[in-house]
Amino acid sequence: MKVRTGVSATGPLTEVYAPSPFLWDEPATATPPEFMLPAGGGFDFECTWTNTTPNAVKFGESADKEMCFFWAYYYPSIGSKVCFHTQQFGGASGVNECCPGGAYCGFIENQF
Repeated sequence: MKVRTGVSATGPLTEVYAPSPFLWDEPATATPPEFMLPAGGGFDFECTWTNTTPNAVKFGESADKEMCFFWAYYYPSIGSKVCFHTQQFGGASGVNECCPGGAYCGFIENQF
């Protein structure tokens, strides 16, 4: 798991979280120094894993599946949102969405 910040969608990235080694069963909790993202800035996160089996590993919430989540807290709050990215849909660029309010939110809203 690596988390980086950027000043724009195409700007250079600065690493803010990348524990080494990353322990999947006990990931390190980190509190980097406070920083501000400029308007148009954001986060980039990357998850990698090693599959030592001959089986395809897909997304899911069990021991034989994989998932990756990134949480961040910000101030001042403008309300909570759940944001996600997937390359399983949406062509080459995938889908970036934040809910509530996005076009794909109906697929996940009221599922909890």
